[in-house]
Amino acid sequence: MKPIELKMSAFGPYKFTETIDFTELKGNQLFVISGATGAGKTTIFDGICFALYGSGSGEDRRDTKMMRSDFATDDTHTSVELIFEIHNRRYRVLRQLGHVKKGNKGATGERYEFFEVQATGEVPVVERQIVSEINKKIEEIIGLTLDQFSQIVMLPQGEFRKLLTSTTENKEAILRKIFKTEPYKMIHEKLKEKKVVAEAELKREQMTQDNFTEKIIASFPSRASKLFQLIEEDNFNTFQLVEALKEEMTFYNEKIALDERNREEAYDRHMNKQKAYHESKTINDRFSELEIKEQQLNALNERKEEFKLKQQQLESADRASIIEPVESYFNELGLEVKGKLALLEKAKKEKTIAEENLQQAEVIFTKELNNKEAREKSVETVIHLNSLLPIFEELEMKKNELLSLEKSSTQLEQKLSTIVVNLQNQKEISIGQKLEIEKLEERVEP
Repeated sequence: MKPIELKMSAFGPYKFTETIDFTELKGNQLFVISGATGAGKTTIFDGICFALYGSGSGEDRRDTKMMRSDFATDDTHTSVELIFEIHNRRYRVLRQLGHVKKGNKGATGERYEFFEVQATGEVPVVERQIVSEINKKIEEIIGLTLDQFSQIVMLPQGEFRKLLTSTTENKEAILRKIFKTEPYKMIHEKLKEKKVVAEAELKREQMTQDNFTEKIIASFPSRASKLFQLIEEDNFNTFQLVEALKEEMTFYNEKIALDERNREEAYDRHMNKQKAYHESKTINDRFSELEIKEQQLNALNERKEEFKLKQQQLESADRASIIEPVESYFNELGLEVKGKLALLEKAKKEKTIAEENLQQAEVIFTKELNNKEAREKSVETVIHLNSLLPIFEELEMKKNELLSLEKSSTQLEQKLSTIVVNLQNQKEISIGQKLEIEKLEERVEP
């Protein structure tokens, strides 16, 4: 914005109309406005600000009632007219304040004008020559508000005087007031609060991650794998841990499939043994039947003499007709007894073998029943790991967002050192427990 002409009437210390023609500078961009105190140097700046924004240049000059000259006559209106140039276009703005003349009850003479000066004449810039539309249009053309204009284009004289004469403690507040840095202070406080919240959230998320890591260690039996290698090294990110968990899931899925095949094979062996058991039991039932028949045979043998006597009596009655059939029948009974005795011995041997096979089958069956709980636990572990995967992915996203605010802090480093010491102690305890487990496994294997 380049001022061309400033005309002030009954404004500040000027009783009459004063015209300042900036074209007389002839293109000199650096000049000095000098004069005695109270001569009206600052009034020139107040006139420019008043013409553009309807207010003085400093906070102590914002009251428009103080703009009217104390020396002005009753017929002269307080007005400021400014012709300025911006973006190769020339404008004229006029602001005239109303005042109460002698004998009148109300103020009169208030007038506002805003025109663009062209070669053919003046063209209105606003539809209605009122304060609100003129102020809005001037802010659009210049691109600055009153506060921004006072801060960037024109440093108020009164504010700078306060800065020079104030104590050291007050200079910061004065500079903040002059250059309008309160928003930056508020931004600093807001960022500081966000930093505290982010640090607390980071601490909470790290505690959550540590809890999940401890649950992983407690959920899996220790073995030589990438997962336990990462946990022991304590130098991993969430994506590496997720990949290690996927490998662990693959391992346990394969182990579950292998255990399932072993279970099916054991079940088949059990069914075969059970079938053999039922067959042996059938043979045992036949042995019981044979014992009953042997008892009957013994009872018959005990009555053998009686049968002989009866046989002699029978022979006496009918020797010729029945001697041959009785003898033949007796011989058949003897052969049958011998055959039954041989079958009895064979059945006893088969019974002994079947009982031994049955005991072995029961041992294997009991062992496989005990492994059922381990298989179910492995399935539960896989399901639990599947539920943990989205939690760890979300945790990594939050961690990346937090790291963008602040990567590290002194407090977290100190806590990290404490955690590292505790982890080292836990590792030593874990190594001792592993050695003890190996000793116990060596004792269990025999």
